[in-house]
Amino acid sequence: MLKSINICTYPESVPLDEVFAEVKAAGFDYAELNMYSSRQTYPNIWNGADDEEILAVGELAKKHGITPVGIVSAELWSKCLTDLDPAVREAGMEVIRKMIHVCEVLGMDTVLVVPGVVNEQVSYKTAYENAQSCLKVLGKEAAAKGVVLAIENVWNKFLLSPLEMRRFVDECGEGVGAYFDAGNIERDGFQSHWVEALGEKIRRVHIKGFDKASGQFVYLRQGTIDWKTTFDCLRAAGYEGPVSAEMWPEEGMTTKHAVEMFSADMDIIMNL
Repeated sequence: MLKSINICTYPESVPLDEVFAEVKAAGFDYAELNMYSSRQTYPNIWNGADDEEILAVGELAKKHGITPVGIVSAELWSKCLTDLDPAVREAGMEVIRKMIHVCEVLGMDTVLVVPGVVNEQVSYKTAYENAQSCLKVLGKEAAAKGVVLAIENVWNKFLLSPLEMRRFVDECGEGVGAYFDAGNIERDGFQSHWVEALGEKIRRVHIKGFDKASGQFVYLRQGTIDWKTTFDCLRAAGYEGPVSAEMWPEEGMTTKHAVEMFSADMDIIMNL
């Protein structure tokens, strides 16, 4: 498996030249990119970036020996594929199309997709139907460009069991896979059950610590996650791709120090 980090660890305003330099120095060779809603320090991946700026990000990563492994956007939490308003769903589809394009330009092959949310206004049935109607279209578009849309298990009151997630992904058809977040599972389930159900559909992996007693996300070597079992199950499922840390420094800790700690902890838990 490949040790990676999601650069969301850094504030959006930190130049990518500094980000890539620090994550490389900390021991990471791979990084997951974020697409922001507005331009930050040039160059940057944002919703309005043209190919020149996208390619400049790729060159910056190459300069520091970092290989980008995929992309994610927080905009999908507000531009939900499950929303009752077709215009909102279409806006979410356009965000995903932009990320597919970024992947195509930079030679990446995976887009993380938050499939939407269930709430008082959006019923579970409606969420399922709306999200799938969008993803069946987008999946074909992604597949045509050699990209997979990886649906992540997140705290969204939707796709709550591993068997349902597997069924949902299968029903979406080509160009759609799963993004397994081991930390998000710990509150209500078991990592081994999710890996068993998702199997070869797992396209990418996120990790962060979680403590059941406090109900809080924590650092990797804190909390209650059985990392040996988790990685043993991933290996048994044939997963060999990137494993991206998705965490943030505690108050008072510099991002540089936090990234160094994440890297050291990953060296330990990935080899238990």
